[in-house]
Amino acid sequence: MKSFNKTMSFLAGLFAIMIILSIAVASSYINRNNLSGSDLWGNSSHIQFSDDWEFNGLFSSNHRSSEFETLVLTQTDTFDLKSELFISSSIEEITFIEEDRNDIMIEFYREYPDTSTYNVKYEVTETIDRINISSTLSIRGLIINKDYSGNIKVHIPTDYHFNKVTLDSSATVMNTDNIYTKTDVLTILADFGDIDINIDQPIETVSINCDMGAIKIYTSKAIGNLDISNDIGDLFFNIDAPVNNANFSSNLGQISGEFKDEVGQVNASTDLGNIDITFHKNENMVVTIDVDLGDKSSDFPTTNNSKDFRFSSDLGSVQIHKY
Repeated sequence: MKSFNKTMSFLAGLFAIMIILSIAVASSYINRNNLSGSDLWGNSSHIQFSDDWEFNGLFSSNHRSSEFETLVLTQTDTFDLKSELFISSSIEEITFIEEDRNDIMIEFYREYPDTSTYNVKYEVTETIDRINISSTLSIRGLIINKDYSGNIKVHIPTDYHFNKVTLDSSATVMNTDNIYTKTDVLTILADFGDIDINIDQPIETVSINCDMGAIKIYTSKAIGNLDISNDIGDLFFNIDAPVNNANFSSNLGQISGEFKDEVGQVNASTDLGNIDITFHKNENMVVTIDVDLGDKSSDFPTTNNSKDFRFSSDLGSVQIHKY
């Protein structure tokens, strides 16, 4: 326990140093560019980083986006019905609209400053069974101090069922309004931003990955395979339906939640963070818990080689409860 406390004290000191350095860098940047509070916080929710963004010479720029006229890019495409849908957005909000139609229509809307240093690229392609939508953003030598809205609206027939839906968001918060659950396979990818969703349809496979942000998932519908992972951020779930197989992983963050119905297999692991999971109906399960630095407890019998229920944390506590 002393070793654990010593390690946690070291990490706390390390985080404090990182915060101090971040403040110093930010202060220097603010002073150098003579920014006001409104420049920083007025529209900061849209100033985000991802693999699709390029920031070249940003911190040496004297140009602000508000100096330029705001233009609008729009595009509408109509497709025959397809079995798969892939959408990759930079900062546009994705919405699905079910209506009386026999095709799929996708509308793109994006505001942007009239300068070559802010470049929005929108591409649409299709194959025999798949629609591909991609939006990317590059910024070079420009301080963003104005809000630029954008959205991707997907119009589909009422109750249309896909085989596979993949939603890849670079820098937006994703909630239930931004996903489509009438599909066999649902994949959600996020570079930066929280994910907070409710699964309202039975799905064979749900896969969620977030590089930086919290993940919250709720469902009262059966899921075959559930696979959720994030690099930095907490992971929470509340599942009130049967699940065949569930995998949770986090590099830096807590994993917590409840299984209120039967679950066949569960594997949860975190490098740095606690695990706290409650099972309501798995009366006879046997669990394996591996903890390097931290406490562990279980209301169920434990073993060293459970194939179905495994929980591990390199640095953190693991608690498994029986409801």
